[in-house]
Amino acid sequence: MIKTKNVYIDKLTAVTSDGRGLSLSNFYNCLKTLNGTDAVTDGITQMVVDRIEEMERAKGKLSLHTAPDFLEVFQLIFGWVNNLAERKTTAWGVSTPIPSVLFAGTESMYSMLEHTLQPIIDNSSGLFCKNAIVVDNIMYELVLDRLYGIPMTINPYLYEYIDEKGIKKYVQLTVDFSYVSVRPVADLPKIDFSCVNKREMLEEANIQPLLESIHLDNFVFEGFSMLKFTDATVDFVVDRIQEMIADFTQYTRTDFINSLLDKIKSVLDKEDVHCSLFPILYLNGVPILKEGVARNYLLFSDYIDGNLDNIEDHILKYLEAPFVLAYHIHPDFDTKNEYFVGKIQSLGIRSYVCFPLKHQGELVGFLELHTRGDSELSPPILTRLSPLFPVLTLLGYDLRLRFKNKLETVILQHYTALQPAVQWRFNQAAAKYLKDDDNASEILNLERITFTDVYPLYGGVDVKDSTMLRNLAFRKDNKRHLDRLINLMSYLPEERYPDMAALKSFKRKVVQVEAWLSTDNRGEYMHDITAFFQEEVPTFVLTLSWLDSELDKQIKVYAEHLGANYYQDAFETSLQTVNTVISKNIGQLNDFIQSKFPSYFEKFRTDGIEYDFYVGQSISPSIAFNPSLLRLFRRQQLISMAQISRQIGELQDNLQVAMETTQLVFVHPNAIDISFRDDERRFDVEGGYNIRYQMIKKRIDKVLIRGTKERLVQPGKIAVVVQGEAEVSILIEDLLSVAALGLIESHVEELILEELQGVSGLRALRVNVIS
Repeated sequence: MIKTKNVYIDKLTAVTSDGRGLSLSNFYNCLKTLNGTDAVTDGITQMVVDRIEEMERAKGKLSLHTAPDFLEVFQLIFGWVNNLAERKTTAWGVSTPIPSVLFAGTESMYSMLEHTLQPIIDNSSGLFCKNAIVVDNIMYELVLDRLYGIPMTINPYLYEYIDEKGIKKYVQLTVDFSYVSVRPVADLPKIDFSCVNKREMLEEANIQPLLESIHLDNFVFEGFSMLKFTDATVDFVVDRIQEMIADFTQYTRTDFINSLLDKIKSVLDKEDVHCSLFPILYLNGVPILKEGVARNYLLFSDYIDGNLDNIEDHILKYLEAPFVLAYHIHPDFDTKNEYFVGKIQSLGIRSYVCFPLKHQGELVGFLELHTRGDSELSPPILTRLSPLFPVLTLLGYDLRLRFKNKLETVILQHYTALQPAVQWRFNQAAAKYLKDDDNASEILNLERITFTDVYPLYGGVDVKDSTMLRNLAFRKDNKRHLDRLINLMSYLPEERYPDMAALKSFKRKVVQVEAWLSTDNRGEYMHDITAFFQEEVPTFVLTLSWLDSELDKQIKVYAEHLGANYYQDAFETSLQTVNTVISKNIGQLNDFIQSKFPSYFEKFRTDGIEYDFYVGQSISPSIAFNPSLLRLFRRQQLISMAQISRQIGELQDNLQVAMETTQLVFVHPNAIDISFRDDERRFDVEGGYNIRYQMIKKRIDKVLIRGTKERLVQPGKIAVVVQGEAEVSILIEDLLSVAALGLIESHVEELILEELQGVSGLRALRVNVIS
């Protein structure tokens, strides 16, 4: 049923209209043009044309003031443009040419305009710029389309409102300008689009010249526009959930939960419903339920995040063959399984349903819905969820995929970083295992992963006297803590302390700690000193409260410095800075070697960094290995060590604690074998002779020059250890070639090293790095 009433549509436009240009002429002329084209509708069309003529003769021209006199015409227009099925529920109306005043429409249209409609602005679309005013946008589109021959698509407008139940709803407003004409007041202005040429994103300032050339006051808009609201809740929610999935990392968990639940409630048209969505994956054949986008899990709360030690058979069987679980929904729909009914009842909820979510036939998660109190779910409510299941399933799949990716990242970073150079071998072994497993009745084991005849390249960069520096920082910080404690105790009125025996005992402990901090063997007492300040001191300070007002002030001063370890923090910060420089250079060395021949690389972090490269034909069988590469790689090792030493030297002024590094290279002339150790998830040397390489490598960092007390490794120098005479002359040539680059001095020390347990015949070369 149509009624007439003038309502300003401030939800759409920021301006009002006095109704100028309002006319039935365009609609009347359109009908006259159509008349005679369709025998079925000709009679109806002629009736509408005749009635408009009669009404205008009797009432005059249409205006906002005379609109009530044209009620019958508006009813005919409504019937003409809308099919019969829509007439009862359609929110439809007619407005001024540029929609600012609605003067006739259906009851549902006027009811919709009574809501506080908030426009949903899509910054990805729009005519010129993301901040364009809606009404201006409409008028510019009409001018360009009708007068300049530039086709424009006037997109529907989306609005959000809160209905009577307090639920967010979304509607789409379509504006039909079929019966609106546009004409210039004078000559048609020329426009210049050069201001928007070659711009990636148009801002309002960019298009200002264009807007000025199309001044809207120079155009007249005549006729009437038609408005129509349609429910867009489901489509909007589906689109927004898809966008949320795409931008998942941009949300906090709370924001994501709240936004998703609001949208599900909008579709269900029910405010007092709770939901949770969580993914499922299988880890080593065991179903793992993972925390999803809400925390109020019900039926499966005991098993979230892999807590499956005591999983019940009923739950396990359900996970193997899931189905829709329902309680207090409908007698024909409700679950009859006594276990689940009892468990749901024990949770004190009114109604409950759990939907398995499957992606391409594979279970990826569950969606739970439940209500409490007097509120209930019902089959009609649940059917509204049907359009959301595809996107919710996609969300479950995405959550599962994200967890699996994180899981793989953790494994690769912390357990077995399978580098590209050797991953092919693991793939080969796994594929063979799977192939054999198809035809085997007994349990098979993965074959041992071994690489034979590979050449090791070892290097180590260590921070000189790092243990001494760490202990010194520990002593300084704790000496400061002790001095502050002694100062605090000087304010203690001992005669008022309630337990003199305890006070004397604590004073003796203070004297003992002071003695520990003064000895050269304070490293032996680190644990006792730390325990004293972390456990005994806080307990003692608590007993001092309220003994004296001045003492209380000093306690607050003392408390301000608790936990402050200035010297230790300075040491750790400096060490981290040094290791960053070392790691960066070793990373560049790795990039260089990998670019020449795929190789296996391991790095070990201490107070410095050690590394191993393993290079050989078995690492990459598809690429021919030339042994001459070894000399190139060892030369690059020397260059890397020289650069590290120089950069650390240049860094000294920026370090809170001065630190020097020693550089060590070990050249093992013969090939060895390495195998993957399942227990330690890394490669290690294989066989007795090969183990000798590891033994030498671990002992030479503290080796002395024979006949002296001098260590081989020294700051500002590169030490190269080699066993036997064969490699010495080649290494000297390599060192001289690096010296020609200006990185090291050309004088090469040839040194004999002390014998180590089980190792003899070690030689060394040493050079100074040019700072």
